[in-house]
Amino acid sequence: MLCLTGTVRSQSKPIISTRDVENFWIAYDSLKYSSDSIGTIQSLYINTGSRTLTKFLNQYGYSARDYVAIIRAYPEYWESIRSVTLGISRRKQEIESALEKVKTLCEGFKTPDVYFIIGCLKSGGTTRNNQIVIGSELAAANSATVTHELPHWQRSVIGHTGDIVAMVAHEAIHTQQKLLGFQFIWGYLNHRLLTLSLSEGAADFVSELAIGEHINNARMEFGLRYEETLWKEFKKDMMKNDVSKWLYNGGSATTPDMGYFIGYQVCKSLYESLPDKKKAIKQILKMSYSKRFLKSSNYEKNGHILSTFQFGRYTL
Repeated sequence: MLCLTGTVRSQSKPIISTRDVENFWIAYDSLKYSSDSIGTIQSLYINTGSRTLTKFLNQYGYSARDYVAIIRAYPEYWESIRSVTLGISRRKQEIESALEKVKTLCEGFKTPDVYFIIGCLKSGGTTRNNQIVIGSELAAANSATVTHELPHWQRSVIGHTGDIVAMVAHEAIHTQQKLLGFQFIWGYLNHRLLTLSLSEGAADFVSELAIGEHINNARMEFGLRYEETLWKEFKKDMMKNDVSKWLYNGGSATTPDMGYFIGYQVCKSLYESLPDKKKAIKQILKMSYSKRFLKSSNYEKNGHILSTFQFGRYTL
């Protein structure tokens, strides 16, 4: 079953690779003895990296110079994150189990490969075709991670995004969504906030159905406490393209990404309203026209905003 360092593979199992994480720490340790820090990161991390890492770095424009800069800027942070990122390799069975649980919910599910990398403190999780790329330096952080050196956005995210297994499950749902159809693109171009909030909320909702764990408990608790107010404010903005008040706003909001919460609750409302739960999940994953989906969910009409949330209480 063991194929290459950091990679598990069999005919029926996905690739779950931590090779890039291991290479990063080799390069990191080598900086102590190197007179060429940029060359060390380039040769021992970037040049030896997976094709997935190469594509990630090219997409975001990150270079060896960027890595050297953040390593020097946040020394306590990097020392504190080391053990938990290296520990991901011991959690592959948990990740495989989570993906199997997602597979049982999603008709036609093609299990994605998962690549754990060390990014530049910018991205926790992304998808590319049928691959999941996890920025381990963000996603694996926990309450013991030292964050006082970091900028506000990273401090607001690191240690508060849930476990890496929940993040993998969330991203696995994104690989199943219909995100390139005409109606989704139309929604993105014309009412981006509603479209993206429903997409993110769907990934949160279905992944929690699968594994019984939410990706961000703090966000959920805050949302439930102030749901009626949040919904009134969201309705004012939801047909706009400006998402800065509701999504991807860890750098500016005290409690960021509440669009995820609204999208989650809308998906939950639709799920509860349909007796055929498999059909409900299919509708959530295949949603394309966000305005129609919101209306069919009966989120506001059925008084859903007054309901009480309970973790893991849904069954098929």
